[in-house]
Amino acid sequence: MAYIDSLYFVSATGPEMDPLSPRIADITRAGVDGHAFRADPYKSTPIQWTTTAWYPSYLQANAAIDLYASMKGSVVNVIDDMAKVSQCMIRDVKVIKKQNLLYSLPYGSFAMVRAVWTLQAV
Repeated sequence: MAYIDSLYFVSATGPEMDPLSPRIADITRAGVDGHAFRADPYKSTPIQWTTTAWYPSYLQANAAIDLYASMKGSVVNVIDDMAKVSQCMIRDVKVIKKQNLLYSLPYGSFAMVRAVWTLQAV
């Protein structure tokens, strides 16, 4: 169970969010290669999460897919399955599977959407 902004996901798999930290870079110039370093600005490494969400109808699943696409470039709160909250930018979202499932009444139909999110801590 995880959340990206206000979206709830039944499952979210992927690495933990990489916290912001200064990066150490080698200063490359004659005579100092491998001996002098500098701290680059705070950055995090982008990670990918694969999420699965269930929707009560295929129409709601289609609306969710449109919402996923509109969130690219947004800065959102992400809550992982360990209840750790991180603020991230959504770099990319790709829907890898949408499946409509039809069950007998009274339950009706359901739709499952699986997507890959590229996230980067800010």
